[in-house]
Amino acid sequence: MAKFSRREVFGVGAAGLASLYLPSVALGSSQGSRGRPRNVIFCVSDGMSAGVPSMLDQFLSTVHGRPSFWRRLLQDGRSVQTVQETCSLSSLVTDSSAASSAWGSGRRIVNGQVNCFPDGTRLIPLYEVLKDRAKLATGLVTTATITHATPAGFAVSHPTRDEEAQIAEKYLSLGVDVLLGGGDRFFNSSSRADKRNLYAEFARAGYRVVRDRASMLALRPGRKVLGIFSSSHVPYEVDRRNRKELRDTVPSLAEMALKAIGMLQDSPNGFVLQVEAARVDHAAHSNDPAGILYDQLAFDEALEAIVGWADQRGDTLVVVTTDHGNSNPGLMGAGDEYFDSMAGLEKLAEAKASFTTLLAQVGTQPTPESVREAVREHLGIGLNAEEAELVSKAARRASDLQKVDLYSGASSALAMALGNHYHIGWSGPSHSSDWVPLLALGPGSRQFARGWMKNSSVFDALLELYGIRFQNPPQMSREEMLRHLGKRKEALRRAVREHWLA
Repeated sequence: MAKFSRREVFGVGAAGLASLYLPSVALGSSQGSRGRPRNVIFCVSDGMSAGVPSMLDQFLSTVHGRPSFWRRLLQDGRSVQTVQETCSLSSLVTDSSAASSAWGSGRRIVNGQVNCFPDGTRLIPLYEVLKDRAKLATGLVTTATITHATPAGFAVSHPTRDEEAQIAEKYLSLGVDVLLGGGDRFFNSSSRADKRNLYAEFARAGYRVVRDRASMLALRPGRKVLGIFSSSHVPYEVDRRNRKELRDTVPSLAEMALKAIGMLQDSPNGFVLQVEAARVDHAAHSNDPAGILYDQLAFDEALEAIVGWADQRGDTLVVVTTDHGNSNPGLMGAGDEYFDSMAGLEKLAEAKASFTTLLAQVGTQPTPESVREAVREHLGIGLNAEEAELVSKAARRASDLQKVDLYSGASSALAMALGNHYHIGWSGPSHSSDWVPLLALGPGSRQFARGWMKNSSVFDALLELYGIRFQNPPQMSREEMLRHLGKRKEALRRAVREHWLA
């Protein structure tokens, strides 16, 4: 593996990246909060528990002597701040499709579906309304497959989030103007079950199709673009930054976001763009400290570039939030008087790979020694024999915790072993029911000055910015939902509570 300095690994940062595209902009430039925006950029760090932005800021301050942009955004006093409830129709704990659909339709739906009720009722998604009523251009940028749950929730209605090949077809039918992310297998005739060549179909519909970083960066302004940069999800940022072939071929989230803005900024009536750091969520599921912090760093850099562009314009609302928490990671107290906690963050600076890359190398039948070698190579940490044995047994499905759902997997075992070194703890490998932050700045930001809001309120707040009155079919009741889901969902009766549907 090639070695790079910390400066090379971290790159020039978002400020340096933005300077390639934009004139310099003062962070504190003023924006009206009451006017109607021309554009909306909706930024999502998927699965970002409250501990993630604080850990990133502590990591950057400890290792690099600088704050995160998130902290600077809070400190400069320009943003409206509120908290958002994240329940779905079927659970107090949402998945990404129900969460994005709440934003995208103004209705809570069942986990796993996209802008529809379990009886088949179709809900009209946000982008369809805004294209029809306000004539806005639309864009989606993500580090997941472009057809994944969060981007789909703004643009389509579909019975299941899992049919991503069909969601790709619906993007074409709707005419989403800019699509940048992963997911080649849902567009390529060689991997689609129906053998349709969606790349060719998008091209015939007037889209410029790009498949690598250089081609994307070379695009001249104009609205219709389909950019797909990986077979499935875009690689984890810690992998992308430490592998030259990935840095050369896969754009960063900031590069994708700025290119999307460049494609959309001259749209006659303005645009709405969703930008998602999807792999924050994936790293949380894996309990991967380097995975989650580097992808949150990529989000932080993209956010800095986006706000810089919006500051220059003065006509753009930027919303910053997450769809739900996930695994609740946090830096824990360690050592006498907790003096060792900071040392854990310093060790994270030496990480060169995600858990996904590391565990793929050791395979499903690793020895403790092969685990120790892989961890030393990719993370720069020397596990002791007991720690390596814990990971080895979990990978072989022989863990002492095999019957404990939250901690049975190899990635959870690796996270526990590394907890002795990084001092980062996790509540499990799944989504949580936490309230989450929402920040808004720029014209129209006062729409979000509520202190507390339901996720389903975002839809109306965005439409009101453009003077649009539109209501999807009434919210389905929990009784109707349970009736349609059938007896197999009877257990939901114990989990659903009246207060969050009131």
